[in-house]
Amino acid sequence: RWEHGEIVVDLIREWNIASGLITRFKDEDAIRVEPTPLRAYIDNPAFGHVVGYVGAANEDDVLKNPDLIGWGEIGKTGIEHAYDSVLRGKPGTNTIETDSEGVVLSQGIYQQEEAGGNLTLSISADMQRTLYAAIEKIVQDRGFTGGSAVALDAHTGEVLALVSYPGFNANV
Repeated sequence: RWEHGEIVVDLIREWNIASGLITRFKDEDAIRVEPTPLRAYIDNPAFGHVVGYVGAANEDDVLKNPDLIGWGEIGKTGIEHAYDSVLRGKPGTNTIETDSEGVVLSQGIYQQEEAGGNLTLSISADMQRTLYAAIEKIVQDRGFTGGSAVALDAHTGEVLALVSYPGFNANV
């Protein structure tokens, strides 16, 4: 898309492509590469529903939560949505003063970024995969269109597996 006479590439997920562009155009003022935080997910449909995924913050999201202004992606479903504010952290702010020709006169960090937090789930990856495979087999054997199951630890109440079939690959 065009912005201010520039071609803006929104996102390059493959490091080898980004690295090649950085190297090839390192002396070109017209090319700017900015790091963007991304999330990578287990490449297995058993985890798609429970972990969820991120997507572009839209106008409705910002109206519900003005703190989302300036965020490209936010948690949309699952754990990503429920714990988005914990996982996201806070962006840094950098002030840059330029003259009318775009020459940088001064710059300084206005606010340091804060890394997002970590979550530890009680879900067992092995149990999640096993339960998903069992539901998949039942669905296929009986001609159902889908199914779901929850496995809890009877002593603690912790969720050990939370499956919905069919699942999806959250990386897509």
